[in-house]
Amino acid sequence: MALFIVCIALAPAIGFGQFVHNPIGASVAVSETRVPANSTFDVSVDFELDAGVHLYKDRISLKWEKLEGVEHVGNVFPTGRMIRDEWGFGPDDSGMIEVYEGSVRVAARMRSAGKEGDRITILGKLSFAGCSDEICYPPGTLPIELNLITAAALTGRDTGCETAILRNTSMGTIIDGKRIAEAIIAELKTEVASLTEKVGRSPGLGVILVGDDPASKVYVRNKRRACDELNIFSEEHILQDDVPEETLRKRIEELNDDGRIDGILLQLPLPPHLDEDAMVSLIDPAKDVDGFHKLNLGRLLCGKELFVACTPLGIQQLLLRSGVEIEGKHVVIVGRSNIVGKPLAALLMQKKTGANATVTVCHSRTRNLGEMTRTADILVAAMRSPQTITADMVKPGAVVIDVGINRIPDQSRKRGYRLVGDVDFDAVKDVASKITPVPGGVGPMTIAMLMSNTVRSFKMRNGIEP
Repeated sequence: MALFIVCIALAPAIGFGQFVHNPIGASVAVSETRVPANSTFDVSVDFELDAGVHLYKDRISLKWEKLEGVEHVGNVFPTGRMIRDEWGFGPDDSGMIEVYEGSVRVAARMRSAGKEGDRITILGKLSFAGCSDEICYPPGTLPIELNLITAAALTGRDTGCETAILRNTSMGTIIDGKRIAEAIIAELKTEVASLTEKVGRSPGLGVILVGDDPASKVYVRNKRRACDELNIFSEEHILQDDVPEETLRKRIEELNDDGRIDGILLQLPLPPHLDEDAMVSLIDPAKDVDGFHKLNLGRLLCGKELFVACTPLGIQQLLLRSGVEIEGKHVVIVGRSNIVGKPLAALLMQKKTGANATVTVCHSRTRNLGEMTRTADILVAAMRSPQTITADMVKPGAVVIDVGINRIPDQSRKRGYRLVGDVDFDAVKDVASKITPVPGGVGPMTIAMLMSNTVRSFKMRNGIEP
């Protein structure tokens, strides 16, 4: 739930607040707040940015729709700890944009008019967006509605300052996958340190990347960063996209026999001339930390899982760590892939803690899809079709998990595109009780679960109860 505090005070403003990644749709109403007549004061919002999250000046705007009994003198935004970045998001593409981190204040300076007892109305909107090094979060919009009354000259630092807590009443809570993934990584880091000391070596992950697919390269880079943070040994094998199948086969077999390697990741998709099923089947099932081997998929279906595919496992953890009760709920999964849809259905229907759901799987041939999705307590969209799940397809109060990540053209962006999910986020957020953003939802959890599976494999291979 988004939380801000807007403070009306003598300039300089005294503001408080908490930055939440997606505080869209919050609103505020302050009644009978007293400000001095014929004096300046600030309307301010303070942000506390998470570590690694930045606020971009060119993505902040204050617009006023109605000002009565007051004059807008000017904006004072942002103020705080400024760094320089070279992402080139600015309108002039200069690459030198004002970027802020830590505690940041955004303020508008006003001057009250009239005499004591006059009423002031301020209606406006604050728009902003935050980014980390990997992703940019969906834009946030904060409507501001202030009803004030002028008073005689006031004294004292806090005199005349009324606060109002802004709570997210018009939208679902954002399930912050990035923050949950960070918590899991922190837990694993402590465990890896203990295991390394006990066993005498760290867990090891072998990664094979064939070709130069941009999305795959980014994914592998992020996995490398996670390994570095956890002190997990990581070995990458980069092969040309025209690599003969026999060469890839030998590389997989070498990793199977390598005692330093506990988990093997064959980055998919492979070039068309390579048989993905055959190559995945070559991986030792005891090192198949991606959970794609037929043996591991079969064990999952039987409730005897060795490794669960990372994205379905991440979705389960997102739900559980967000306080979502799965047992007895109707889960509708739109998408039947071997990577997400099928294993997630098998995982959530198990007669186990964190499961026991009634699961329906829909797909491209499902008739009356909207009728099916509207029955879901938990709706998972995983069909790789941009913004297909619309508000009228979601039951009010449902939990919505968006697995999709799609590029759509956007000429306002330097790269010429933006990332969206399979869900129409802006519309569905007002219907759902909880919802994941894209990016920043399921994606970070997939990497966290890969690390978790690698640690699990390490423990099993060293006779330690997983």
